[in-house]
Amino acid sequence: MKNIKFCKPTKYSLLLFPMLAISFASFANQHQHHQMADSDGNVFITPSKTPISIMGSHLHHKGGWMASYRFMTMEMEGLQTGTTGISSAKALEQYSMVPKDMSMNMHMLDLMYAPSDDITLMLMANFVDQEMTSTMKNMPMTMPSTMAMDTMASMNMSHDMSMDSSGLADVSFSALINGFNGDAYRSHFTLGVRLPLGDIDQTRIDMSGEDVLMGYPMQIGSETTNLLAGYTLIVDQQYLQFGSQFNYEMALENNDANYKPGDKVQWHNWTSYGVTESLSVSVRLSYVHKENYSGHDQRLNPMMMPSADPKQRGVAQFEWGVGASYGFTSGLLKNQQVSLEFSQPIEQDFDGMQLNTDWQAVLGWQISL
Repeated sequence: MKNIKFCKPTKYSLLLFPMLAISFASFANQHQHHQMADSDGNVFITPSKTPISIMGSHLHHKGGWMASYRFMTMEMEGLQTGTTGISSAKALEQYSMVPKDMSMNMHMLDLMYAPSDDITLMLMANFVDQEMTSTMKNMPMTMPSTMAMDTMASMNMSHDMSMDSSGLADVSFSALINGFNGDAYRSHFTLGVRLPLGDIDQTRIDMSGEDVLMGYPMQIGSETTNLLAGYTLIVDQQYLQFGSQFNYEMALENNDANYKPGDKVQWHNWTSYGVTESLSVSVRLSYVHKENYSGHDQRLNPMMMPSADPKQRGVAQFEWGVGASYGFTSGLLKNQQVSLEFSQPIEQDFDGMQLNTDWQAVLGWQISL
């Protein structure tokens, strides 16, 4: 992947959050309390200030557990090659079919349990429902010489077609392991594995009525066993939180279709502010880097459409997000929390031709005991 040339303020602002967090640890004098009591002496679990999009952000005390449900929706529209937009008409000079837009909804369930104060186990399962509209070039046809030119042109124009896929995606199992901690900061390591349960055989009906395999983005999983690793550092003060999380994912082998997704790196940095005891707001800046696929599914023709080319799956992206969380400290919803985050890319650099991400939103509900 070629180097991305971001403007200096954007590029170096990504480094600002962890630097502030480390500096802040030197003078902050309070750390996050996992439990507090109200004026009547009733104990409740302190609401989390971490953005809802950040997974595995904290450990639990021995015997503690948490269940979470997240709904993520994402919209993509418009083709881009590298950092430059490209029209469908121009793309169809090279391919028979190109993506036009895509929407994805994901239901994410995770369960966390702490067998000890130093280890928290996390199980995550996702259900994906996605739809893509593609523009297809009509096959040229031989017409009688008496047919008007405008009629011939209209019959050779492109047309749109829709396709969809849904199902259970790959499931992950991870261990969060206590790391380096102080009075004002805490950290932990994450080690895990993603299991190959998602389908890679999703098909659509073509114009002749035959089932044909859809491109890589429309497949539900990868059918590879993936190694997960990460490190999270959080600095807490009474009302402020600074955090930085680094994640790495690598497929360990090719699947039965003789390919595997490329390595993936995520670096999240955020700061959040507790407006009240229950309400907090956050801002996040993240960097995501995905490598191209290796190998190739022989059922796909990369000359027909860019989404069938394993060398056009890589991306480097900066994105920003803003969110809010509200934790209930009493009543029937005690120890439960609702959260929302909205995010957009700042800039994306694609390997080859891919759909541009417009925006993403995550709505979450969590209960802790």
